[in-house]
Amino acid sequence: MTQTPVGDPQAGDPTTNPQPQAGTTPTTTPTPQAGSGKTPEDYERMLAELRRENAGHRTKLKKFEDEEAVRTQAQMSELEKAQKQATDLEAARDAMAAELYEARVRQSVADLVGKFNFIPSARTIATLLLADDGAIEFEDGHPTNIEKLLEKLAKAEPELVKPQAAAPGTPGTPQLPAMNPGRSSIQSPGATIPGRIPRLTDPGLWKR
Repeated sequence: MTQTPVGDPQAGDPTTNPQPQAGTTPTTTPTPQAGSGKTPEDYERMLAELRRENAGHRTKLKKFEDEEAVRTQAQMSELEKAQKQATDLEAARDAMAAELYEARVRQSVADLVGKFNFIPSARTIATLLLADDGAIEFEDGHPTNIEKLLEKLAKAEPELVKPQAAAPGTPGTPQLPAMNPGRSSIQSPGATIPGRIPRLTDPGLWKR
């Protein structure tokens, strides 16, 4: 009966612990990593969740942009209203200033027009001056050269001024012709001619 030799454990049993031969690479079975093992379906679910989150963010962003546009439009509307009110106030102020300017010119003309004997009314004369309002000078809100302008107008447009009436003659003895001496120049007999030295031979000199 043939016996099978038992291998030396220290030398290594080729059946239980085979040693790799020189020049060969040992083959090993890969061990699964911890946490891995996701299937393609798992990745699809993850991508779907990311898409939903992105869609939610886009919706919130669009809502925020819309609300911001509404706020901006409301602010612009308020600004436009304020600008219109400011424009209206400025126009009203300018209108009042123009009315006051014209009223003061007309009042000044009415006070001074009588010095120049204009034929047209004071209102018409004031309108003529206002047609060239650049010539009117103001100080402290009042015209200062209306009298000069009226004098200038009277000289430039003499047909607007009433002609001056001739001065009436001084009452007294009318002028007599040179050949018709006045009564005062007729001397009575025996009267002494003024300015002549009397003579002793003059008749009536010795009458009592």
